[in-house]
Amino acid sequence: MNMKRETQRRLIYLLSLGNICGVLLWLGNMEMAFSVLMGSTIFHFLVVQGISLIQSREGGECQFDRQKMAGLIGRQKIFADKMDGSNMFFVISYILLLLLCADYLFDKRQVQNVLGRGDGCILALAGMLYFFLEGRKIGWLSLIERLRDSMRGNLWKKIGYLLGLEICILAGSYLLVDGMLFISVHSSVLPHTMGFIFLSWCANFINIKFSSSTEQTYVTSNNQESIFSITILLGICAIYRNIYVSLFEIYDLIIFCVIGFFFILPLKIDSRLLGCCRVTAYFALVLYILFR
Repeated sequence: MNMKRETQRRLIYLLSLGNICGVLLWLGNMEMAFSVLMGSTIFHFLVVQGISLIQSREGGECQFDRQKMAGLIGRQKIFADKMDGSNMFFVISYILLLLLCADYLFDKRQVQNVLGRGDGCILALAGMLYFFLEGRKIGWLSLIERLRDSMRGNLWKKIGYLLGLEICILAGSYLLVDGMLFISVHSSVLPHTMGFIFLSWCANFINIKFSSSTEQTYVTSNNQESIFSITILLGICAIYRNIYVSLFEIYDLIIFCVIGFFFILPLKIDSRLLGCCRVTAYFALVLYILFR
């Protein structure tokens, strides 16, 4: 997967997720916005990365090959994420989110579990700290050089393309959210379930397509989007309006934290087997949510 296609994939994914959350914020449905972000990051961590591992050209132990990454051509090697560190920070972000929203862990008299503006600031600062450290690891001069290269060529044509893409994604996000809310109201399906499963699947459609490629670099370069979603984007949502979190969502967070810790352990197992385990764990979690 070349850098141009990777940049396009990230842009479409972040625009899709951001527009879906923006529409939900505008409609005032904070519970579904929270479940979309939570479900999308879990889907990204388990299913998208699992499919990428299953589709890998070669089996073998699933571990970070630094020599192979050092041999990447051009500037791609300086933008390759460190799989171990990003996975660890991603699970730590979920634990931080659990501690911030589970008020009953600290105050037994608390009736509702809320992500307030203070909690949103903490999440946003945690995300900015991570990306600041990543920027220092990569090198600020390299980032500036990449930005300068991306701005070369017909600038107005690129701006027009981005505006057209944003309008299309915004319209599609509104229609999608409106349809999901209609189904939720006229059926027995909870908004949390609709957001966690169906809306998160729609937001990650572009990731499923690219994860089926056999490029080894994909698995090591897709955690930053999840970290951005669960820290900065969720923090902005909480700063804009308080998010009331149900006990069921807290239970889902606890279960995923346990699953996530298992998958970031340095286990020397076949990568395809690990991918199958990730996908199986996700669908087991979905069945638990549907039939609990």
